[in-house]
Amino acid sequence: MKTRLLTAAVALPILLGSIILPLWIPESIWLFVFIAVLAIAAGLFEFYSLTKKLELKADASVGYLGATALLVAFIFDAPSKAPDLLMIAMALFIAAVLVTQTFRFQKDFTKMLTGIGVTILGVFYLSFLGGFLIATRVGFEHAPGVSSKLLLFFLVVLFGSDSGAYFSGKAFGKHKLAPN
Repeated sequence: MKTRLLTAAVALPILLGSIILPLWIPESIWLFVFIAVLAIAAGLFEFYSLTKKLELKADASVGYLGATALLVAFIFDAPSKAPDLLMIAMALFIAAVLVTQTFRFQKDFTKMLTGIGVTILGVFYLSFLGGFLIATRVGFEHAPGVSSKLLLFFLVVLFGSDSGAYFSGKAFGKHKLAPN
């Protein structure tokens, strides 16, 4: 609990600063993008480390390449300006996973489906969904300040619901959902 509070006390001001600072210095939008890319990379590393412990045979190297391609597409605001770029990046990533997993499991196809699923899930769960935060930050050049307000609203709702669930569970909860 203390490490969680300490991490929040250090990381939260940096995160909020990276969101609010572009209201005064427009070029500083890249600070949030940098932080988001680092967070997505750390999450993907943690995801693939977990799959390795569970022996699910994810192909992390192809996953990192696919995540990089998707994040580059989101940085160039592919959802609104060039949706074809995002679709091409996703299609090439899925094709690369299918091809590499086929060669990887030539002798034992029983684990191929799990390897394909886990590799694709990690990238889409973290990079695809997290990429929309990056697209929100870089996609509103025509209306200054809108992206900061949207990101602040998102984080306030996220932190508020998380904290509310934690404290209401502490106050009113009788049975732990997952004791072990």
